[in-house]
Parts: sequence; C-alpha cells; structure tokens
Amino acid sequence: MSDPAPASTPQSSDSDAASPSPSASASPSASSASRGTEHVQYDLHVTHPPITEEVQKEIDTLRKSVESDETATARGLLTDPDIRRFLTDQNLHRFLRARNFDHSKSLKLLVDCLEWRRSFKPSSIRAAEVESECVTGKIIVRPELDRHNRPIIVMDSSRENSKGHENQLRHLVFQLERAKRKMNVEVPVSQSGVHVEKYCLFVNMTRHSMRNAPPLKTSLETLKTLTARYVEHLGHAIVYQPGFLFAGLWAACKPFLDARTVSKVIFIRGDTSDGSANDLLLKEIIGDDWRKLCDVAKDDYDHATFWPQVLKDEAEALEREKLEAENDDKLNNKAAEQHNGVAPESSPNSS
Repeated sequence: MSDPAPASTPQSSDSDAASPSPSASASPSASSASRGTEHVQYDLHVTHPPITEEVQKEIDTLRKSVESDETATARGLLTDPDIRRFLTDQNLHRFLRARNFDHSKSLKLLVDCLEWRRSFKPSSIRAAEVESECVTGKIIVRPELDRHNRPIIVMDSSRENSKGHENQLRHLVFQLERAKRKMNVEVPVSQSGVHVEKYCLFVNMTRHSMRNAPPLKTSLETLKTLTARYVEHLGHAIVYQPGFLFAGLWAACKPFLDARTVSKVIFIRGDTSDGSANDLLLKEIIGDDWRKLCDVAKDDYDHATFWPQVLKDEAEALEREKLEAENDDKLNNKAAEQHNGVAPESSPNSS
C-alpha cells in the first residue's frame, strides 16, 4: 500500500462546501478575518464563526432537543452538574458545526458525548492517576502557545511505555483537558481579541515503528476521542515525517473521519531545513521556532523538570474551576428564585 499523497495545504471539506449553514453564511468577525493566512483560517483553525441571531436560534433549538431527548432524560444525563455546565452556547455551537447544522445528527453526536462524559468523567482525571503514562513524554501539552495562541499537543509514539488500552485513553483525555484549560489563560481574550477554542496537534512520526505503535483498537478510539468527544477543538493536525507504516494506519482510520476533520490534517515529508517549503509552512501554522515548540529539535524530555509545572497548572486550574462552579451555582440559584417569585435575600450591608 502506498503512502498517502503529500498534503501541503488543508484539503477542501465536504461539509464546508455543502449548502450554506447559518454558521457558514455568517461573515467572520473583523478580528479573526484580518489575522488569517493562506493556511490558517481563523474561524476554522483557531476560533469559531460568530454566533449570529440566526445561529442562536439553532443553538436554542438544539438545547431544547437535548433537554427533551428520551435517551438523555431516561438515563438522567441532565441531572449531572458537570454535564449541565458543559451545555454552553459555545459547546452546542460546536456540535452543530461538526454536523453542518443537521439537528438530528448534531443531537445524536451530543447525546453520545454526554453519555461518555458521565461514564468517563474527563474533568476528574488527576495528574497523579496518569503519571506513570506521562514519564516518557509520549503525549505532552507544551508550556508555550503557538503563534496563534493555541495550545500545542505533541504526540510521539517512539516514547510509548505501556500497552494498557484504558490507561492510555485516560492519559490522552487528561492531556486534552490540560490543553482546553490553557485556552485563553496565558493570553486572555481581552488581550488577543480572539477567543481561542482549538489546539494544534503535532504527531511526530520520525521514529515510529511497529514495535512502539499503539494497537489499532487504541488508535481508533483515540480518533473517536479527538473528533466525537472534543468536537471542533482540533485546529490543525500536523503528521510529521510519516513512514510507509503509516499508510496502513491512515487507510484504516480515515473512513472514520468526517471531511471537515480530514481537511485539517497536514502531512510533512522530506526537507524541513530553514527556508524550505515545509519550514515556511510550519512557521506559518505554528511559529518561527516550531522545532522547539514541537519538541523535534532534540529528544530531551525530562520528566523531573516538566512534571512540577503540570502539577502547578493543575492546582491553579482546579482553583479557577471551583470559583467558576460557585459563581454558576449562585447565578442558577438566583434565576430559580426569580422564576419561583422568591425575592433574593438582602445582604447585611444593603440599605
């Protein structure tokens, strides 16, 4: 089987080329449109199309659909506080875009994801639980952001150190949650002018071999996690220097990917020296120091140096999430009181 044809630019997406959806017909915001480059479309690879009045109606309809869905109600999905917090306008917008605003398909994708979230509990995975999977640096979220302020996730199968399917998936989800937490933290929206909701995935295949390749079952579940459980969070997927063994894996996995996702996959083969076409492309997508950012300059992952920052980031993220949850609870209680006609309690200092 031959290796997939090189792709130096994102392929066209069938879903993007279909009849205009409310999202597709909306003009991009001035801030995101002005920042786009040849290979980086901000509304596709970095942020999201604007939520117009028309799109808001679609979001509201999807929310009503999931709240009345037999599967969701029968299994008590909507009573889970984590799931209630997950059902934001931004998240619902992602599920609609992922299925080109087909409500039936969007609803199925959403309910399946909610079921997974309740059973897998992604936000409850802690660093201590997965550290044994992390010691070689086979998946890392870089401390730096790329040139578009996106988190960078680097995967390197040559650093594989286990074969346990479940543990590998929990490690993957832990790193995806870390990437989500980094969005708009180091560079707030108020400073950048753009709400980043996507990450850049860099898959280093330089030393990939059958010996260190994950089982096909794990590879397929990884793809499902990236595309159906972290919907529309993928900005670019850079497959770096894939060898002939990758052809079989790509052939097995590609049928499970929608055209919109396939359009974000870029293969880098051959010359990456300074000034080469590949070098210029990676500088445009990731940054001038892409070799350092993507950990390809040298294989020098040091867990003892890297891990303390992971623990620090986790502690800070948990504190933020605690405060956000408390604030959400206060707002929900206030809304419930107003709905039930109960006057809010006066504060001791109120006149």
